[in-house]
Amino acid sequence: MIEDMNNRISSVLMRCQMPVVQNEVHEAAPEQHAQRYVEQKADSLEDEMRAAQNAANRDTREGAEVNHTPYVADKMPRPNDPCPCGSGKKFKNCHGRNI
Repeated sequence: MIEDMNNRISSVLMRCQMPVVQNEVHEAAPEQHAQRYVEQKADSLEDEMRAAQNAANRDTREGAEVNHTPYVADKMPRPNDPCPCGSGKKFKNCHGRNI
């Protein structure tokens, strides 16, 4: 059955035809292409830098408003104790599952 499916798939793939798209050929010097590539790369890097700076500024402003304090357990809970996260489950079925 698997061999039959493989044969059908390969026959369909072998019969497909890709359309040929003809592009216009521009007669430009290789130096011009290289210069355009460098300019585009520089512009994209500047855009990425601006986006990263804006994201960093936005993160710091938001971080000042919200205080995230992680939970630190006094001692390691036993498997049948309630989970310290407050879910109401036993520790072995909640955060202690992968220990």
